Amino acid sequence: MEIKYDTETDQSLINTHLETAADNVTDDETDGPNASQRPRAASNRAAIKPRNNYNEDQGLEVDKAIRTVETLRGRDDESVEDFILSVRKARARCKASDRELLLDLILIERITDNAKRNIRYLKINSFEDLYSCLRQHVLTPTTISNCRDKLKNLKEGATESVQSFNSRFRQQLNELNYAVQNENRTPTERRVAIDIEEREALKTYLLNLRYEIGQMVVSSDPKNLNLVQQLAADREQWLREANPVANRPKNQSHNTTSIQANYYRSTTTIFCSAT
Repeated sequence: MEIKYDTETDQSLINTHLETAADNVTDDETDGPNASQRPRAASNRAAIKPRNNYNEDQGLEVDKAIRTVETLRGRDDESVEDFILSVRKARARCKASDRELLLDLILIERITDNAKRNIRYLKINSFEDLYSCLRQHVLTPTTISNCRDKLKNLKEGATESVQSFNSRFRQQLNELNYAVQNENRTPTERRVAIDIEEREALKTYLLNLRYEIGQMVVSSDPKNLNLVQQLAADREQWLREANPVANRPKNQSHNTTSIQANYYRSTTTIFCSAT
């Protein structure tokens, strides 16, 4: 009985020592070959920085930045504001030296169909110009009636050359023709509608020319707008060569005429008094 008791006591003591030794190994031996396999209570002191492939100083190349820009076709199911947002993001990511090239590529590759027609003749020299033109001419649909009203209100200035007026008139007429094409789906309908608008535009052009040039062109009975515009430019050139005063501003010409009339009346009065 005594031997058994001593054996059990010694075994219990041995087990206690083994558990204590195991605890000491887990707590102290942190640099051993199996240290990575043991759980550690303390977190790593060195912070791991996330890898970032984007260099904020240099930015993306233009060929990569253009890929992030959506395509705007000017249809009802497309959002102009979403397109502008994608352009803003691409501009911010692109290298500063390539942003002008990015704008050119956006105008060529990312704006197509109806949207391109609506801003085709507008001057866009910056991203701000692009945003403004898109909101004004693509976001709000251009109707035929609005284009007609703009064309009727387009008149030649008092000192404006015929060439300048021809350019402005043709630009507005092109906008009207694009609106006609958008509202008429079949080729036959488009052709007929454009022919009607061209005939009305001929009358509008003659009415909105300066009076003296318009009267000379009407007497030639032109048949189409291209011929009318060419005749108007020729008549203006003839007037300049025949009468240099016609090249002066309109108010200056009126002042010269009134001075000449007053001089004639005063000269006549003096002559009658002398007789």
